[in-house]
Amino acid sequence: MTIRMNGPLLLATLLMATPAFAADESGDLLEQFLGRKYEPVVKPLEIPEGTPPSEALLLYLNRGCGDAGAIGEFLAKGADANYADKEYRITPLHNVAHYGHAEAARILLAAGARVNAVNGEGNTPLYAAVHEGHDDVARILLDAGADVAIANVYRYTPLREACRRGNTGMVRLLLAKGADLNVTDDKGYTPLHAAVSVAAREAATILLDAGADINVAGRYGDTPLHYAVGFGDDELVRLFLARGADTSIRNDKGLTPLGLAEERGFESIVNLLKGWGKNTI
Repeated sequence: MTIRMNGPLLLATLLMATPAFAADESGDLLEQFLGRKYEPVVKPLEIPEGTPPSEALLLYLNRGCGDAGAIGEFLAKGADANYADKEYRITPLHNVAHYGHAEAARILLAAGARVNAVNGEGNTPLYAAVHEGHDDVARILLDAGADVAIANVYRYTPLREACRRGNTGMVRLLLAKGADLNVTDDKGYTPLHAAVSVAAREAATILLDAGADINVAGRYGDTPLHYAVGFGDDELVRLFLARGADTSIRNDKGLTPLGLAEERGFESIVNLLKGWGKNTI
């Protein structure tokens, strides 16, 4: 079986994992790689004759392909929409969610794909879509009944990933669907910690407005306020203080947020904490 796909996708499959290629937004690196101005061409994706339809569908999707017509042909030939590879337990729906193929997701769901299937790491298609920032696919999955509470083997949830991306629209949507504000990962960190780690101030505000616990201590005893201090984020420190964060909590090193700020030499945060209220070191 020969499936035709654009050259850029084939090249990206080979090179996308390299830092230099991933950082190249202008296309200059690709031009240098080819030694000439790049012009898209169509190249074949070979699937060995005799490959069972379900395996052939996964081979096609594993390469980032997502043409709705091609997927329909695989399904018409008997491909199982829930077939999972033996090593990673990845299903077709995981693949299209990861690569952001919205129409392909609709087709697979209509063919009976399990919306809450988990792969070898416990990731659902929804987690994959949110992790990669494909909001349109995430919405399709949520409309199909995706469970926002399923956590992977690291206890990461879709809400955590939305916060890690600073994706405020997705944070709001997941909360509206009932996502747990205070769920902790395998290190004891909450979605609020995740938002702090990427300076996602708006996401942090949304979580607090929805009732997130501001004083949960994660691994090493650090609260979100400790985290904000550790990253030198004056704005988040000010936000947490205004929302009533406990400044007396000590982490596993025995440091309050003020003590941590002094240890790190963050003078502006030291002054902010001292001026806000009484602290002990």
